[in-house]
This record gives sequence, structure tokens and C-alpha cells, in this order.
Amino acid sequence: DTVGIAFLNRRGKYLTHLPKKDVKFFNLINKPKSNGRMILHLALPPKKSNKKTNTSIFVQNATRKVDVTFQNGKFVFNLDINANVALIEKTNPNLMKGHYDNKKNINNLKSAIQKEINKNSQNILNEIQQNKIDPIGLSLFARAYQYKEWKKVKGDWLQALAEAKINVKTHV
Repeated sequence: DTVGIAFLNRRGKYLTHLPKKDVKFFNLINKPKSNGRMILHLALPPKKSNKKTNTSIFVQNATRKVDVTFQNGKFVFNLDINANVALIEKTNPNLMKGHYDNKKNINNLKSAIQKEINKNSQNILNEIQQNKIDPIGLSLFARAYQYKEWKKVKGDWLQALAEAKINVKTHV
């Protein structure tokens, strides 16, 4: 059973870790294509309440696309995650049967799922940048698509990555 992921520096010194609940989100941003299936447990807010509810979604055939640009002296990475999802469980005593038959309610749920996946993924990327590590190999994309700029910072890539702008956008 997975307990989490530990991140080490080049010398093998422990830097940080991701808890078990974040491993699946890490896999979404780490792999270009997620073969197989996974279940994500999200905390989506109900309509007029401050309480968090539990929502389980089934994710299948997730793909990740990375776009790299260089603006204002910094690398800009745009990660697009496309995933087919199915709602497995949404626990909310206020929901009426047939609530998700309405197209507006489906779009609201879709939007909430995308926001929650974006938030979790962005938190992981912020942690990576703070610790100046590159476990998802963004240097390979910078090198492939912005070689001239990458070559200038090659020796201090982790610092350049820490200063880069990384955006995540999920499409479900």
C-alpha cells in the first residue's frame, strides 16, 4: 500500500513528501497518459453550505499536455489535463433524486470537479517549486521547446524552475 512519495535532492537528502491522498493528483500531472483507472476523492462544497462534502469520481484515460513559453525572463508552463470522469458517489443529504438530470447542475458539478483538481495539482506544483526539485521533468519540455532560453539557465535549472510560472487547467 502506498504511503506517499518522498522527494530527494541529487545527493539523496530528503526534501519533502506528498501524502497518500495527493499521489493520484501527482500521477495526473506527472504522466503524459494515465493508462488504467483511478478513483479520486474530492471535497466539493454543496450549494448553500460551508460544509465540505465527499465526492468520489472515477477517472479514466487521463492525458496531460505541456506547453512551454518564455515571457518576461521566466519560463511559463501550461499543463492541460484532459480526463474522462464519472461520478461514483456524492454524499449530500440535501440533494434530491434526479438533481443531476438538469444540464445546469451537471455543468456546476463539472466546474467544481475541475476547480478542485486544479487546486490540488497547483498545490503539488507549488511544493515542487518551493523545494527546487523537478520530479515531473519540466526541464525536458523547456529544453525541447525553448532551447535557447533553457541553455542560458541549464546550470541553475532548479532555480529557474522555482521562478517559473506553472499553470494547470483540467478539462473533464
